[in-house]
Amino acid sequence: MTSLPTVLAWLLAIALSGCFSVPVAQQAMRVDSPEARSARSPFCDAAVPTDSETNRETGLDPEKVRVLTWNVHKGDDAGWLTDLASFGAEHDVVLIQEARLSDPLRRVLSEEDLHWALAGAFRFRDLDTGVLTAARTRSDLACMLRATEPLTRIPKAVVVTRYPFAGSRASLLVANVHAVNFTLGTSRLREQLEAVAAVLARHDGPVILAGDFNTWSVARRRAVDAIALRLGLRAVSLDPDERSRFLGEPVDQIYYRGLVPGAASAVPVRSSDHNPVSAVFRLAGRGE
Repeated sequence: MTSLPTVLAWLLAIALSGCFSVPVAQQAMRVDSPEARSARSPFCDAAVPTDSETNRETGLDPEKVRVLTWNVHKGDDAGWLTDLASFGAEHDVVLIQEARLSDPLRRVLSEEDLHWALAGAFRFRDLDTGVLTAARTRSDLACMLRATEPLTRIPKAVVVTRYPFAGSRASLLVANVHAVNFTLGTSRLREQLEAVAAVLARHDGPVILAGDFNTWSVARRRAVDAIALRLGLRAVSLDPDERSRFLGEPVDQIYYRGLVPGAASAVPVRSSDHNPVSAVFRLAGRGE
């Protein structure tokens, strides 16, 4: 989480440069496989299709799904691409916030054989910037949501993707969130997350809700936890828990449903102002 004076100074600089724009709907979504787009619009609605009733031969391993979420600080810090390549090699689903869709980022995703979908919050110097989810399995659904910061007017994005499990009728729905930040209360945060909840509530199967929730106050954290609880989601327990904290509160989290958690941790890095959060899951109901 960047301080408000820094954000305002950055916003003023890019506004004066003329290099900042908010893409229209059909330009806001970028995917590496066009068949993963939503049928009618890149934006999610409550009519997200339900799961297929057939078993799949390929997909995520139901016995082990390695998930990581990381705010990369717009790639402004040295070594972030090297760290991302390492994380990409070690995980099956990687959620990135503040991702700039640059050629070096595309190259890392390609080299690690990761299929990706990006929801663009804004465009800066012709680079889409937003939230990106990459996975070893192609998604069969990708859609986005967008909310506007009430003070800075900078949009925040959410990308929702869905992945089949191999040999199962189940699919994993993943919501990658960069939450609105600079608000006096929690109403705009709750409004953004209620839109996400409306999409997740339509999915009967496993769910991951993760990202940078900007929970820098107890009130904001409770607002997020309340929505997660209503959806039947639990927060992973981290050991060690070296999550980045702002005003003493951790801002990154992974919530889950329909999965059995294994090892989960957050470890320090120098390549961002956020430390990545990692967790391993297996599909619930197998061998129990």
